[in-house]
Amino acid sequence: MAATTSTTVPATIVGPDPKTAGEISDDQLLFMTLDPEALGDAYRGFEEVSRVLEDNLTLARKTLQDPSDEANDIAVTGRAAGARAELRPRAVRVGTGDISVLQSWVSLFDTDEGAAAYLDDFVQDAGKGIGGGIPTDLEVLSAESFALDPIASQTAGLILSEQLSGGFVRYQTLVGFRVGRLLGFVSVVHADDGDRRLRVIRLAEALLGRIEAVLSGELVPPEPPPVLEDLASYRFEYRQTTDKGRSQASITATGIEIVGEALKCRLVFDFDGLSADRTYVIVGDSAQVIDQNAPIPAYEATSRDAFNTASDLIYCPGWPVELLASGLDVVLAGRPIVEITVEDDLPAVLYELDEAAAVAIGFLPAESGISVDRFEVTTDDVNPWVRMLVLELSGRTSAFARAFGEEFAQSAGNRVEVAIEFSATGFNDPSLEVTP
Repeated sequence: MAATTSTTVPATIVGPDPKTAGEISDDQLLFMTLDPEALGDAYRGFEEVSRVLEDNLTLARKTLQDPSDEANDIAVTGRAAGARAELRPRAVRVGTGDISVLQSWVSLFDTDEGAAAYLDDFVQDAGKGIGGGIPTDLEVLSAESFALDPIASQTAGLILSEQLSGGFVRYQTLVGFRVGRLLGFVSVVHADDGDRRLRVIRLAEALLGRIEAVLSGELVPPEPPPVLEDLASYRFEYRQTTDKGRSQASITATGIEIVGEALKCRLVFDFDGLSADRTYVIVGDSAQVIDQNAPIPAYEATSRDAFNTASDLIYCPGWPVELLASGLDVVLAGRPIVEITVEDDLPAVLYELDEAAAVAIGFLPAESGISVDRFEVTTDDVNPWVRMLVLELSGRTSAFARAFGEEFAQSAGNRVEVAIEFSATGFNDPSLEVTP
């Protein structure tokens, strides 16, 4: 079939279309392309294969059989940017003529006139098999335009028969249109020569509606996920108090952790009036400890793996500062939040948790008999780091002994209350250093 082409170009473009006169961002271009969830039940089985920005070099490299022609078109018409999305069905029934590929793409130009000229040229080049969007591994056997009611300032429809490098013949039905200095395209690929025009026109109308909604601000691209920092260092304070009725104990740990490199931690223990005060400094394989209660305090070499040292360092920092390390990342997902400020008015997020959360992260066994009287976690507003944590527990001595160890069985009272408080500050403060 000889290639015949036509397009509905207006006689005169009177000034720039106000819809596209302003700045249009890459995020908006990406968001304009068709989303399978917005296409309704007819496309329920389709899934997104790709959604990418398509700059001029990318378009030229991947779609041209005649690079000089398309590169010239891009330069002359002033194409500035674009985006493309490809949807495919999860399964295609062989021999039924089902749609195997659905593509939508947009191209932004410097001027309305440039966009109009590109669409006109696109139709002409598609018939020759050299236009933008025509893959290099196929030959266009025929190109036939079809009439359709204009859906925008300028509209074109094409049906292509194409032969892939292996000899397989397929068909592509395509509609392109212009809104100001924006072009929108929709195409579907199918194995038979059945009529897909109405279906593609409806898809083009959906794409036009999405473009106009983005341009008007009715549809706003989602905020990109924040760029998370790597945690390099922080200060911490951990305090645990235990009330066994007739006996009380407290452990306080304060210090600095240079993540993966160094740690300085001062530990103060108080058990029924008997106290201990030790400071650890660990840098690489070197570990030192100083007994602050010694007559002449001095650092002594120790091993991080020594039993006494390892037992002490459980409390340094006492609670994982990174949510992933404690399992809180999963527990906090989707929970109601309270936005607050901490530490010099820094923004943070407060979560109020319960016994189920304590069980979910493995802190308590299920049906432990221990009551979680308070469980609050305050995180950084962007990064997955704990800023503050408060956990208060109470229950019978026997329940604590089953959950945490036989040392609770030696309590003189029948009930136990435990309170844990943790805080972290100075995230990635460059002034933090570990020195004796």
